[in-house]
Amino acid sequence: MIALLRSFLGRFAVLGAAVITVLGVGMVPQAAAVETCVSVTGARVCFESYGDHFYVKDTAQDGYRPGVTFYYGFSNHYVCDNPDGYNDTKDCNYDLPENTTVNFKALVCDGPCLTAMGEADLVIRSSGWASASTG
Repeated sequence: MIALLRSFLGRFAVLGAAVITVLGVGMVPQAAAVETCVSVTGARVCFESYGDHFYVKDTAQDGYRPGVTFYYGFSNHYVCDNPDGYNDTKDCNYDLPENTTVNFKALVCDGPCLTAMGEADLVIRSSGWASASTG
């Protein structure tokens, strides 16, 4: 009887270790996101490195539109704005190359920040430039 009980407990211990191992592998944390933000009166822009998101928030009830302009490398320039009004945040999601430095600044525009040529336009004010890595 004791031998049977030891055999049962031994098998149970092996099964328990296997379950813990499988669950442990499934619980590996994702890479930590790093957030870098810049602000100017009327706009707050944050870049989140994990997933390459720019979050553009309208911080003033002034009728102007917040936006972000950013570039990496020599010829990759983008603009994204938030037309949704005061206290709203727009998620501008990109697929940028890994381990790349992104330079960006917050904009406040009198209308759309983006022209047909893809350039920032109608800029009322802007923050200074900030840099972040895509990780």
